[in-house]
Amino acid sequence: MLKSMIGWAIFLLFSPALLFAQKEEAPIYKTLVYKQDTRWPYKGYLLELQDSAMVFSTKLVSLENIVTPNIFRVENIRYIRARKKWSIGTGMIIGFGAGLAVGALASQTSSCDPSILLSFCELEKSTYKVGGGLIGIAIGGIIGGSGVKIPIKGDFEIYQVSQGELARFVYHF
Repeated sequence: MLKSMIGWAIFLLFSPALLFAQKEEAPIYKTLVYKQDTRWPYKGYLLELQDSAMVFSTKLVSLENIVTPNIFRVENIRYIRARKKWSIGTGMIIGFGAGLAVGALASQTSSCDPSILLSFCELEKSTYKVGGGLIGIAIGGIIGGSGVKIPIKGDFEIYQVSQGELARFVYHF
């Protein structure tokens, strides 16, 4: 029984990686641009880095049909935050699998006496599994949602130094 649980735990841990390992496409990065004068970010995709500005779009259709392009001048940008698209959902799925596996292993080691109340013992074991899965979802979402924060602070020199790092977040059609 314990060997089969360990086998399932290993399978659940590595199965999402096997599903996503088949794609060879360049990653798409969701970018948030925080301007100096506003509190809320502009959400979308970075299309081009220019000498003193960035071209940004809220939606991607095709190169010929860019919906609502925006040009942000460097002196107006406070900082930029970028993360891979779908990284939160992927992190939550992987976290759920890992949390469920840990919860299943923890339920096998519980010291529940089945002679007293069998239904209470099963409830305790189920609580370990569900609790582990929920904690895994939360931790996976937090880890998947973390991205890269690049401070610009309206400074042209900081922007010039950061262009190499910003270039990897540019969407290529």
